[in-house]
Amino acid sequence: MTQTKEILSQKVLELAIDDAVSIVTRNLAKWKEKIPISADAGVYSPVDISSLKFMGAGLNWAAGCGPGIYWLCYAYTGDPKFKEAALKIVERFKGLEYIRSQCQGILYMPLCVPAYRLCNSQTAKQILLTGADVLYSMYEPEHRYFRAWGDIKNFAVDSIINIALMHWATNVTGNRMYYDAAIEHIRTEIDEMILPDGSTYNLVDTDNSGKIIGISSNHINNPRGCWSRGQAWAMYGFAMHYKFTSNEEYLSCFKKLSSFFYDNLTDNMIPCHDLKLKNTLAAVDTSAAAIAVCATLEMASLLPDDSKIAAFKQKADAVMLSLIKNYSVAYDNYIDALILGGTNNRKSGWYDEALIFGDYFYLEALVRYLTDGYESCWQ
Repeated sequence: MTQTKEILSQKVLELAIDDAVSIVTRNLAKWKEKIPISADAGVYSPVDISSLKFMGAGLNWAAGCGPGIYWLCYAYTGDPKFKEAALKIVERFKGLEYIRSQCQGILYMPLCVPAYRLCNSQTAKQILLTGADVLYSMYEPEHRYFRAWGDIKNFAVDSIINIALMHWATNVTGNRMYYDAAIEHIRTEIDEMILPDGSTYNLVDTDNSGKIIGISSNHINNPRGCWSRGQAWAMYGFAMHYKFTSNEEYLSCFKKLSSFFYDNLTDNMIPCHDLKLKNTLAAVDTSAAAIAVCATLEMASLLPDDSKIAAFKQKADAVMLSLIKNYSVAYDNYIDALILGGTNNRKSGWYDEALIFGDYFYLEALVRYLTDGYESCWQ
């Protein structure tokens, strides 16, 4: 008897998003205005927003993803309770202390960009502009990169998605200094972080003169490995910056990064936390998988007739099917997470767990598949 190969059908996607929205609905009723940050066995311990004293520190950099999920539910269902919940949290974000970190984009854009775009929230606009100024203060104009944290002289592969906030700030204010800094940083990432085989470094370290003195990683054990979530962030970053600029070099970079990503998946189509460990028993990272799917769907929407992008889209479909079948959570009365199997930081032993940003991008991917004309938070 011939076994039928399962495909990523409309029905599979709809059942998955129905489970996800049901879980989010239950979580909203349970958490009220609290923020999910970290989980244990798929159950989040939400915190009061007032306790987030240092925005961007630890996993606080993902604080906008939990309430950002409400906007994704609103985009799919149109149910105003999700919009109202997100707007309440926007108001509570106002006045919180900022920390100088590259994470201003992922911290604020999932929550605040839809609030401003859909509801003209002036609070959201001000939060985003303040975050943009914080991020711009970390730009090293002489050396053409954004520092990853505070005054430490290094830059990170995931900066490229965070600096989408620079494009947003230029569009809103008309001030090109944000845009120009982003373009210069991208040039540096292309020159110094992307390897000939299409893999990327996690961190590049420099001295005070801007001279590169080494590479390092705060996520994987081997600094010359390839942190899969960083690779996925870079894919998404180049997709968005191509959308902003139509720069063909960014398209070329996206294809190079995507080839390495999709060619180095495990047998079940999910990446190891280090893509260069694909044939080992090392921890996988479902958050990297979800981010890569979103990146690929974005580029496929921009270039529907590009055969290479279409091939990546087929692989992204297989990744998404694996996420749904092997890692997603069916609605019950206990688990808060939407997907399991995430690796936040293998070096510190934080793996095989739910990650709120993994939930966010998993749900974003579902919404992208099922909602025509979806506009991401990065624009």
